[in-house]
Amino acid sequence: MAATYRIKLLAKALDEAGVQSGVLCTRAIDRPGSPRNNAARGVDSGIWFEYTPGSSLRSTTFVGRRWSAARGFVVALRRLRTLRRQGRLDCVYVYGYASNWNFRSWALAHLTRLMRIPLVTDVVELPWGLKEKPSLVESRTSSLAPFSGAVSISEKLEIWAKGECSRTNKPYIGLRVPALVDTREFPATVPVLAELQVLLSIAPEYVESVRFVRKAMESVWLAHPDCRLVVTGIDRADPHSAPILAAGVLDGDPRVVVAGYLSRADLAAAYQRSFALLAPLFGDPRSEARFPTKIAEYLAAGRPVVTSKVGEIGRILRHGVTAMLAEPGDAESFAECIRSILADGELAARVASEGRSLAQREFD
Repeated sequence: MAATYRIKLLAKALDEAGVQSGVLCTRAIDRPGSPRNNAARGVDSGIWFEYTPGSSLRSTTFVGRRWSAARGFVVALRRLRTLRRQGRLDCVYVYGYASNWNFRSWALAHLTRLMRIPLVTDVVELPWGLKEKPSLVESRTSSLAPFSGAVSISEKLEIWAKGECSRTNKPYIGLRVPALVDTREFPATVPVLAELQVLLSIAPEYVESVRFVRKAMESVWLAHPDCRLVVTGIDRADPHSAPILAAGVLDGDPRVVVAGYLSRADLAAAYQRSFALLAPLFGDPRSEARFPTKIAEYLAAGRPVVTSKVGEIGRILRHGVTAMLAEPGDAESFAECIRSILADGELAARVASEGRSLAQREFD
């Protein structure tokens, strides 16, 4: 998940700067059958972590999920109180609070604040204050209310955070930290590519994005009929992938390969075996606000990135230089970008090299 990857890199950066840090994950986030971490607690790359629900695996029952959420909440509060009493806690960095209001996150943030622990939040997605249809609670509550500071992933979200602080008469304390990536995960030397393929790494809930890419590939296949579309992040054995599989957008053509969930090492290898890495975005408020971590990973892999010219993407990336940028929501424009990479080896090599250099400068 992009969230856990960003948190891990932020914690590593703090550790390298001499600030001791740890991670409390209050939700079980791994899908049954595809755990990314079998340990409920431990140390990874010098950073201690704990899944406060007692496991990283989501329960398969409604009652089990509710119990897991309640346990995660209570144990997290106990851990924070203990660390505070021991004099080992100076600040809590809260990830994902601003996107959607829910009582558990709201209560955890406010109870932590009652312990006189400074809170900082990471604004990486469209906050509820910018939603077209916020809930009743969201319309009457500031998503920055319990926090002393904010870290924004994009220019637009940083501007929003400053405006929100001004609107609620509180001082703005914050900075912009873009998408993060560890380029050391990706070898600088890309292997010789033996098979024509492009890759889409995506979560199961993005049905329309997969449908869009499939439509673009129909056009690509007219010029490159042997090109495969490899899709990662979707697993035919996982119930969470059932809706997208039921939609039929991945069936009916042997050139579409559903690769399932891959380890970090296998995913990096899959990136580097591909002629292009795909990340479609649309002209919606969410796409305008963010810079997906997935695109930073793509760039670091040293392969040409095909995405859409929207929001922060259009500000940071240059078409034909660091990436190929299609018009948002235009499947034919997206297909033309893919075809350009497949047809022009010099262009592909140049875009890949410049994209990796950008990732090293801006995101590493």
